[in-house]
Order: sequence, then C-alpha cells, then structure tokens
Amino acid sequence: MTAHAMGLPSPRVLCYTDLGTIKGGWILMTRIPGETLWDSHQSYSDEELTAIMVEVSDCLHHIRRFASPYGTAVCGPDGGRIYTRAVPKETWRRRESPEDFYDDMLICAWNMKDRFEKEYAEACKLKNKSYRIVFGHGDLHFSNIMVQDGRFTGIIDWGSAGWYPEYWDFVHPMSTWCEEWGWAVDFLYSMPGGEEYEQERKSFDALIYLSCDQFF
Repeated sequence: MTAHAMGLPSPRVLCYTDLGTIKGGWILMTRIPGETLWDSHQSYSDEELTAIMVEVSDCLHHIRRFASPYGTAVCGPDGGRIYTRAVPKETWRRRESPEDFYDDMLICAWNMKDRFEKEYAEACKLKNKSYRIVFGHGDLHFSNIMVQDGRFTGIIDWGSAGWYPEYWDFVHPMSTWCEEWGWAVDFLYSMPGGEEYEQERKSFDALIYLSCDQFF
C-alpha cells in the first residue's frame, strides 16, 4: 500500500482476511500485467534486460525521494518490525538508527572475528559512512519484477519492504544468494545508481559469510 501510494507500478490491495496468528491470512489485490522476469528472461537479449533494469532503477530512485516518517529508524513500513531474509531468522525489531542496526548485525559475526580477521574488518566498513533512510522493496530479484513484451510493468511481493539504509535494494537479497545465480546478480547490480554501493556489497558478503548459520 505504501509503494502504491508513492506512485509505483505495484499491486493495489483490495481487502485482507485474517485467519489468526498461526494460519496467517489472505490478500486480494489487483494484478500486474505480464509475467515475472525469472520466467521470461531467456526470451530477452542482454540489451533488453539492461533496458528493463534501467526502468526498475527509475522506480527505486523515485521512492528514495520520500522522507521516512520514522526519522532515522530502520523499520518496517508501519514503523514496526523488519521482515526480510537479509536479517537473522528473517525478522528483527525496529532499530532507531543505521548505527544500531549495524552493531546488532555485527554481533552475529562476533564469534568469528578472531578466525577471520580480514572478513570481519570488511564487514565493519559499513560503519565508515552515514546513510539516508529510504523506502525499499527489500527482496528485489527476477521473480518479483514483472515484464510484458520486453517492457517493465511493475514490482510485486512487497512483504519485505521497509525503511532501510539507502543502499538496501542495490545490495539485497543478492548477498544471500548461491554462486550459481551469479548471472542474475550481475544484472541486478548493473542498475544505474548501484555503482555507488560496491563497498556495501563487499561488506555484506563478508557479514553473511561470517554469520550464515544465523541466517538460515
């Protein structure tokens, strides 16, 4: 609903049925035309895929212009918990600043810092810069990008969305992917604007390496 209100080509929620805390619920929403990029990417040339990723990047830059109503907090769309594969056990409480968020993430790698000093130092570089908090999808990949006739039509599956550090959608969830999906990572990393966050990718790759047992 937040993404739709920001003007992004995303599903519009019509209604929701709550089945309880254990069973979850159902969402009825409008349909984004086309098919996922994952299902159709083989029918497109590299040039067409690059053009699609430029359009996706335009969407990311659009939502990055909105200021967070929750100040510097790293949190969900409603100011509450974070739900994303990019944090241990896929859900974390709200953190009041990117610094608090990094400190808690680094705790996950603390036990490995003496054995893997180089990787831990790489992960700690996340604390060398200050970042704006922006709205992010949180789980951007080919299965959540919709296309039709070679054109981008929208982004689906906003369950991991929230208010994150500005580099988030240019780094995640690719840092948790296996090497065999490297070709897809290359295309996602090629989005205009992503070149600014090469160090952040290296730092989170190191962090996931040091603490992967807490993520999966």
